[in-house]
Amino acid sequence: GVIHLLSISGLHVGIYTLVISTICYYLKLTEQETFAICLFILLIGIFLSNGQAGFIRASLTYILDRIFKFQKHKITHFDLLGLTCIIHLIINPCLTLNVGAILSYVLALGLELTTKLTSFKQSFALNCLLTPLLLFHFFQFNLLTVFFNLVVVPYFNWLVMPIVFLNLVTFKLCPEISWCFENVLKTCEKLI
Repeated sequence: GVIHLLSISGLHVGIYTLVISTICYYLKLTEQETFAICLFILLIGIFLSNGQAGFIRASLTYILDRIFKFQKHKITHFDLLGLTCIIHLIINPCLTLNVGAILSYVLALGLELTTKLTSFKQSFALNCLLTPLLLFHFFQFNLLTVFFNLVVVPYFNWLVMPIVFLNLVTFKLCPEISWCFENVLKTCEKLI
């Protein structure tokens, strides 16, 4: 029930573009140059992910959003998601046969519809939205998903991701710190 953290929500795309944009900002590159670099990295990511639907959805959404901003056109999040879906369907007409793609787009729409709700209400609403699809495709669902999301999402966003990125930086520079980070992650994994 928490797989969307990695595969459906586009967290990777957000992290890649944030890191690249930050580096480009310090290198005094223009927005267009930054966009070109992000586009190149995202295309490599799409290739390396073997065209995973959630990654393509998140990448296309980012690319289209940036293009509209450069053209100074305003577009709502719903229209952006719809346009992304149409382009994705043009690229891959069999997209509607892919369960991951369906869950990715439905979850992205659900996240847009529930942005003003509290974490618990949002998690509950998303679970209700996905339950019919999960029952149809997998004949089961987990009643505890709402509670798992409330625990795992903050844990992943505020502990795992920062430690992993710090570990990438410190791995060669200071192996002792890297080893400590690794132990923290292993301990948390055992607790979970």
